[in-house]
Amino acid sequence: MKKILFFIAILAAYRDYAQCRFIIDLYSSGGNCLGSSTLKVATANPLSKIVWYNSTSVVSTVTATPGSTSGITVAGGNGRGSGANQLYPDGLFVDSIGNIYVVDVDNARIQKWAPGATGGITVAGGNGTGSAPNQLNFPIGLHVDRGGNMYIADAINDRIQKWAPGATSGITVAGGNGRGSASNQFNDPDQVAVDVSGNVYVADNYNFRVQKWAPGATSGVTVAGGNGSGPAANQLSDVYGFFVDGSENIYFSEAYNNRVSKWAPGSTSGVTVAGGNGGGSAPNQLYGPLGLYVDASGNIYVCDFSNNRVQKWLPGATSGITVAGGNGSGSAANQFNGPEGIYLDGNDNIYVSDDYNYRIQKWTQPSINKTYIPTTAGNYTAVVTSDDGCSLTSKPVTIIAIVTPSISINASATNISSCTPVTFTAFPVNGGVTPSYQWQLNGSNVGSNDSIYINSSVANGDVIKCVMSSSLACTTTAAANSNSISMTAKTAVIPTVSIMSSNPTICSGDPVSFTAAVTNAGTNPSYKWQLNGIKVGSNSSTFTNNIFSNGDVVTCTVLSSDAASCAPVVSNNIIVNVKATPSLPPDQTFSISQGQSIVLDPVITGNIVSYLWSPVTGLSDNMIKNPVANPSNTMIYKLQLTSADGCKALGDIIVKVFSQVRIPNAFTPNGDGKNDKFYVHGGPGGSRIKDFSIFNRWGQKIFQVHDIMPDDPNFGWNGNYNGIPVPDGAYVYVITLSLSNGGQQLFQGTVVLIR
Repeated sequence: MKKILFFIAILAAYRDYAQCRFIIDLYSSGGNCLGSSTLKVATANPLSKIVWYNSTSVVSTVTATPGSTSGITVAGGNGRGSGANQLYPDGLFVDSIGNIYVVDVDNARIQKWAPGATGGITVAGGNGTGSAPNQLNFPIGLHVDRGGNMYIADAINDRIQKWAPGATSGITVAGGNGRGSASNQFNDPDQVAVDVSGNVYVADNYNFRVQKWAPGATSGVTVAGGNGSGPAANQLSDVYGFFVDGSENIYFSEAYNNRVSKWAPGSTSGVTVAGGNGGGSAPNQLYGPLGLYVDASGNIYVCDFSNNRVQKWLPGATSGITVAGGNGSGSAANQFNGPEGIYLDGNDNIYVSDDYNYRIQKWTQPSINKTYIPTTAGNYTAVVTSDDGCSLTSKPVTIIAIVTPSISINASATNISSCTPVTFTAFPVNGGVTPSYQWQLNGSNVGSNDSIYINSSVANGDVIKCVMSSSLACTTTAAANSNSISMTAKTAVIPTVSIMSSNPTICSGDPVSFTAAVTNAGTNPSYKWQLNGIKVGSNSSTFTNNIFSNGDVVTCTVLSSDAASCAPVVSNNIIVNVKATPSLPPDQTFSISQGQSIVLDPVITGNIVSYLWSPVTGLSDNMIKNPVANPSNTMIYKLQLTSADGCKALGDIIVKVFSQVRIPNAFTPNGDGKNDKFYVHGGPGGSRIKDFSIFNRWGQKIFQVHDIMPDDPNFGWNGNYNGIPVPDGAYVYVITLSLSNGGQQLFQGTVVLIR
């Protein structure tokens, strides 16, 4: 059953679509906020009724007012002549306040009829037929721009004249170069239109083209036609009606082709949008169409001259409907005798130049109020019924209630010490999802776009407030101001700190102590020492260091323990002056054989002024740089250097004394400090022990070292094996000695271990 109902609904929808072939749109002018919005139905189709809904509730129903079945004379109608109340009308224009401008062909003038006037006043021409600037010769087409300037198609003079309001003569803005087909010429220009940019469009009748003249141009360009007279889509024939819409589409009524064609901007041919079915009086035919007007909805109004009627063609329609005349030729109020010009005012009233009745007739159309002003917020739709009874429902439009945004703020404290951080918090009302905040301190903008503002340096008397901009679409004001908070803050006690050095001028490696002296810093201030901007030391009033480079900068930052004190204070700078210290690289060793001597020449850098060697044993002089040394045994000398700046350096200089290899035959590893290790004594200069191995009586290796210096007990055997003392007795040794000349010596024997 549900499926059946579903298909019925689909068929009903299809039927409605098939019947209702017009289009509607619902929109809100002035935005979607209640109080400034007006809902409007847009459609080109005549309507009979509109029912307005807010959600499911009907809020208004309006019906159409019938149009007039006859016209009223609003200008002329007093026979053919030159009187102020007489006309032989052709083109016409109606301005926004209802003034009617009429081209009076016979009298070569433009007459302006105020609303309700019984006669017109001449606003252009009227000085007889001629080509002078104050004259016209068979004027036909007319356009009045927003500034009241009149553009007149002066056909016999082959020019377009522009008359400013109040001017006594016109100026030529197009043509005026004699009759011809050049780009700066016309051949019977009978219609003119001007777009909002000031471009002048001219229907150049017997050149079968439309020329577009840019402001100030001396020639025009062809934008339609120009392919001779004929019925082809790229041809024009006898253009007596002419209209340029806001999109620069050009419409023509072609009398001999019995059609209205539309040329899009840049196109090389037109499309037929009315008639085109041969001359006749059927709804889908026109017979000698002249005057032409296209309204904002794209409806086309045509003066169907030979049928003495005005036909209205909806966009896309294949036939027209009669909206004025159509009652045969005559002078009755419901008749025309040669309708030529047409114009619609802002209320869609139709004004027609009734040529041979020498009058302008005004016809009202069926009208309906297509607007609704909402009084409450909600989702609005319109159910629209056309003249033929077909109904459509518009899309919904949401109208939003207008709200008033507001904001209040509070503070975590208002009576504080001036260095106490204070948190200010905003509480918005009607701020929307993403309100924006601007905090102000004493009227100046501070903080960031956030509902919270924190200030750590509030001063006494400071005033804090916040401006909130709501993200809602409909508000009574763009921004709301909060309450103001006045702050009371105790004056801060400003601490001071200065530092002193125990000795700002030092030698490298000398320790230096720095001491901070503070005032107004409370009972337990905190200290942060810095060396070249990097934190060093500890939280103490003193800092000691012995590693400095020349030019190092020492400072101290102190934060008072008193809550009434503000930010930390920074001390003076002390620049450490480090004097150059002599350099004596370590492990400098000289080697001699026993009984020989050597001149000591250690590697030294620096400006040295004194030398002191110790002990003096075996030295020729202990106060010079290069003494002669001849110790009997290996000696370690201490060398003290003193620079010109008084900086000292102390290092070891080793003189190794080598003798013939001596290998003991016994040792006593009993820990008495005497003969506790078995090792090689002496040895030639430059020799090394390549291998030193000890074996027990069973041939088991119990000790071994490789590549060591001779005469060094540190590499001797202590009588242990795997950390355990071995028994007393004889043990076999094998020693390979590498000589400085590349040779080797082998020593084998036994050593007796006695504990």
